[in-house]
Amino acid sequence: MYIISTTFVVDPPAHASWYELVTGKLLPRLEDESGHPVVFTRLLHDTPEPHYTYSVQCRCCDMAFYHRFMNETMADYVEVAEPLFGDKVLYFTTLLKRIDYK
Repeated sequence: MYIISTTFVVDPPAHASWYELVTGKLLPRLEDESGHPVVFTRLLHDTPEPHYTYSVQCRCCDMAFYHRFMNETMADYVEVAEPLFGDKVLYFTTLLKRIDYK
């Protein structure tokens, strides 16, 4: 099994609108497409940071799902988010492979 992890760095002026977009559109879509609950987390810092950092993780059953995610789901997100937020929201996506160690 794979896990798709996307990290978002959000400037405070864009936070409320971005949060609404992600929780209202992106997360429900990921749950529908993957068939599994999405893990949505916020990174906590020891010192004050000038931005918010979030992570969205979803299960990925195969590479075909990953490619659909990148080419369709994230492309649709970028099409909406980039004009709204520009460089006020940055993100990167990584593909993780689950390792069973026992």
